[in-house]
Amino acid sequence: MMIIYQVTRRKFFENQTYVSYTQIKPLLIQILKQSHTPTGMKITFSLNHKSTEDIQRRLLGDSVTLPVQGFLINLVFDGEKVRITTGTNYSQFTLDKSIEQSFDQMMRQFFQKKMTY
Repeated sequence: MMIIYQVTRRKFFENQTYVSYTQIKPLLIQILKQSHTPTGMKITFSLNHKSTEDIQRRLLGDSVTLPVQGFLINLVFDGEKVRITTGTNYSQFTLDKSIEQSFDQMMRQFFQKKMTY
């Protein structure tokens, strides 16, 4: 599966460091629809700058700013289950982890709401 992705990525996404989900979605669907289930897969989503600022404002308000450069969501499929982790990129060191904890809680609520099975 990885070979297909690497070849396709070079062809369609050269000169791009990041691709949007809308750009990569058809490729992911094609991989997942193949007759063989992938043995593993890792996808990292990184929020753009505007979304990062919006989340920071929503979680902390306008008056509080932290040196946050971005938020990440990692999806890791190991062949049997999906593991989801979050991450926060800081532009400088800080002891204040409140934004990380708030983002984690926000993602927990999002997945609990969306994953009803």
